[in-house]
Amino acid sequence: MQACKAILRAALIFSLQPTIDSAKTLGIVSLPGMMTGLILAGMSPMEAIKYQIIVIFSCLFFNHIHCHCDSRILELSTIFQYERTADSI
Repeated sequence: MQACKAILRAALIFSLQPTIDSAKTLGIVSLPGMMTGLILAGMSPMEAIKYQIIVIFSCLFFNHIHCHCDSRILELSTIFQYERTADSI
């Protein structure tokens, strides 16, 4: 398991990088659709920004959870497959 840690850590960082980069430019370079729609509908900009922050953080959170679960499942399936192969020899 420890042999996989460095590889999995690099894979998690690599997979989360596009989401983190898009969150960095949010509101400065691009105006998100939901926030713009709420402002055009008459909601105060501060309330629209609060909703947009909730959406962005939930996307980051679920993306992180998804990547972590996928890497863990891959790690366990690889280890179990190796153990089955080693037992049969």
